[in-house]
Amino acid sequence: MNDERLAKIAITPAADTELNKALERVNQNFMGGRITKADLASYLILESSKSLDDQTVKAIQKLYFKQVTYLDSLVKKLKSEGQDSLTPEEFVELRSMFAGVLEKKRNRSQKEPGENTSGAAETGA
Repeated sequence: MNDERLAKIAITPAADTELNKALERVNQNFMGGRITKADLASYLILESSKSLDDQTVKAIQKLYFKQVTYLDSLVKKLKSEGQDSLTPEEFVELRSMFAGVLEKKRNRSQKEPGENTSGAAETGA
């Protein structure tokens, strides 16, 4: 890559470790120059973005999904566009989120008074 202008990005320590391993590998026995970390990162990003398929996009979105952010976005959408603006998929997702919360509340409210709720085993003395 001969572009003199560079954009900066931040990556996780684990990604940096893997990038360094890859850099060692591509520079090993390469006598035609020296590949820099920026060169390798740019190459990998450009090449992988060409083959980014729907399955990979969904996997990435699932990995970084934040429930509170999603709910906040739906509330904003409901306020600005109304109830009919939600897709059937969004309704299903909301239902499943609230079903989990409601189930936890039901389970807590059904416990007998004095029942151990800490999850720790009680020892009789």
